[in-house]
Amino acid sequence: PTSTPIPEPPVISARVVKIFKEGDFWRYTVDGRQQRIRGMGYNPTYVGDNLPDAERESLYERDFNLMKSMGINTILGWFNQEFDALTLSVAERYGIGVVVPHMFPEDVDYTNPDVRLTIKAEVLDRVRLYKDFPAVRVWGIGNEVFHDMNLRKYPFNKDIQKKVFSEFY
Repeated sequence: PTSTPIPEPPVISARVVKIFKEGDFWRYTVDGRQQRIRGMGYNPTYVGDNLPDAERESLYERDFNLMKSMGINTILGWFNQEFDALTLSVAERYGIGVVVPHMFPEDVDYTNPDVRLTIKAEVLDRVRLYKDFPAVRVWGIGNEVFHDMNLRKYPFNKDIQKKVFSEFY
């Protein structure tokens, strides 16, 4: 979340997104209309660079206009702080859906019940915060967590660590 006020989502309510199997094929629909995801990874550092909202909005307008002209209809990212209410609002104006990321830390002890509760609470808070924004398509929870797990800090067997994390996830 940003330190600036969160803009209210547009009057349009959240989209109805469904992913389901139909025969041998998977279908993806948004508000009942079948779509094919034409997406790309997008991780601008506009929030991390502490740019004012007006400047961020201008940069999003530029980026999303270019994406739309290339046929992009979905963006996804990896870093929580780069996807906030402003990002979602501008994406919606351009008809671009968002896979809202929520990274899981790789350097914590997933056997610790307090760590698990904290992470669950963070995910639920993020969902509550952004669930009504129409640009939200799905939640991208966790990304390459196994890849970056810090075995020096938690030196137990990597297979056990992966198993513990997987059970939690």
